[in-house]
Amino acid sequence: MSVVRVWEIVGQREADFADDQTRRYRRLFGVECDDPQDDARLVRLATGVPRIGTPYSLGDSQDSGSLCTKLRPKQTSKYVWEVNCSYESKKSTDPQQQKPPLERPPVIVWNMEHRQVFPTHDAAGDPLRNTAGDVFDPPPAMDRTILICTITRNEASYNAQLALQYANKVNKAPWYVFPKHVGKIANIGGRSMFEDGANFWEVTYEIQLDDELWIPTLILSVGPRYRDAADKLIVAKDDHDVAHGGHVLLDVAGGKLPKGGAPHWIHFTMYKEADFNLLNLP
Repeated sequence: MSVVRVWEIVGQREADFADDQTRRYRRLFGVECDDPQDDARLVRLATGVPRIGTPYSLGDSQDSGSLCTKLRPKQTSKYVWEVNCSYESKKSTDPQQQKPPLERPPVIVWNMEHRQVFPTHDAAGDPLRNTAGDVFDPPPAMDRTILICTITRNEASYNAQLALQYANKVNKAPWYVFPKHVGKIANIGGRSMFEDGANFWEVTYEIQLDDELWIPTLILSVGPRYRDAADKLIVAKDDHDVAHGGHVLLDVAGGKLPKGGAPHWIHFTMYKEADFNLLNLP
């Protein structure tokens, strides 16, 4: 018992638009099953048939204020069903949502995201190394939690050039309650919308927040060679004077770090900066 295919029956679409801004749509889908005993419950859940509660969407035309409210499956032959899908707009009781799309306030969502990182130092800033003083290879993995701020608002158009300009940029100036270099733009996405006879864009900004990951990037100064007193590059050797191609900790000048010496961290700027305040986000 399974669905063979689903298709929309073209030429059967309908719509009603009333002077009170109420909108209704109807679409008709065909569903072919492989068993004449398949019933309406299987048909209505077939992939490709709209779900109750989903907004009206057809190609580039979308009406987020009109939701699928009814599915009416009807068997038309031994293996084929027709599913009549009805959509209807609902008047929101929220006074903010009754405003025109471009006048509505943005929606802000805060979340935590967990990711795996491979640290080279501990919370005190000491390098992770074994009892012989060697750096772990590969480095150990650990979980890190970052804060995610997602802002969604309606805009008249989607600025793809602006999205590309800000992609992967870190805030160069304080933004919201955060100092500089804490936020990174992870995504500026847009979705075309249609409501009450007007086209607009639902634009989503995703900002990842962490006070250590972005700028600067700290990398432990370590390598298979070091500089001697004559500034020559020497391949590291073990206690038996054998060059092993391993790694030794280096000081600020590239020399071999004395035993017990403070590790040297090199600061790199891996991300470019931008002023988030110019986006006029809340």
